[in-house]
Amino acid sequence: MSAKSKGKPSSSCPAEGPPVASKTKVKEQIKIIVEDLELVLGDLKDVAKELKEIADLAKNLELNGKRNAYS
Repeated sequence: MSAKSKGKPSSSCPAEGPPVASKTKVKEQIKIIVEDLELVLGDLKDVAKELKEIADLAKNLELNGKRNAYS
C-alpha cells in the first residue's frame, strides 16, 4: 500500500464547495446578523438624536446663563 492510499478519502473537492445544508445555514445566520445590525443602527440613530437634544438644551442653558449674567 502506498502512502497516498492511506487515510480517509477526501469528503469534498474544492470545486464541489460546501454542502447545500451548510450554505443554507450560513445564509440564515448572515440574515440574522444583518437584521441585528439594522436594529443596532436604529438604536444608534435614536441615541444620536437624544445627544443632539441634550447638546441643544445645554447650549440654550449656557446662552440663558450669559443673558442673566449681563442683566
